[in-house]
Amino acid sequence: MAITWLHARFIEVKLDRFKLLDNIKDVHENKKPIQTLVESTDAMLEAFTKEVRAFYNSPESSVFVDYPKNTIDSILWETVNTIQMAAVNELNHADLPFLIEFLSTDPGNEKQAWELWSKYWSSLRYTAHLDLHT
Repeated sequence: MAITWLHARFIEVKLDRFKLLDNIKDVHENKKPIQTLVESTDAMLEAFTKEVRAFYNSPESSVFVDYPKNTIDSILWETVNTIQMAAVNELNHADLPFLIEFLSTDPGNEKQAWELWSKYWSSLRYTAHLDLHT
């Protein structure tokens, strides 16, 4: 089942952007393992999925969220997806300040944030990035 922006707005089930931001800051500032961030994000996503499934009375459905890039929620979900794919994305502590900046985007500045997001990830030299992987 795909939960579109309209559906998610209608049922008022959302992830807490500020809670996720606090979790990223905590891992970054306290030098906790990236896996700690992955686990806390997974827990948030699991609770979201449970609420959506309950709303639709569909306990076995997978949930896919699709927000237009001109919404602040698209930034939240891109951050969630990046954290969930931490191993594949070779996410490390050096990336956390950028995740914090991206997730801190003010509404109305989504286009600029997405441009910076694309530039950041395309600019990385992955061999050097791998050396930083924690």
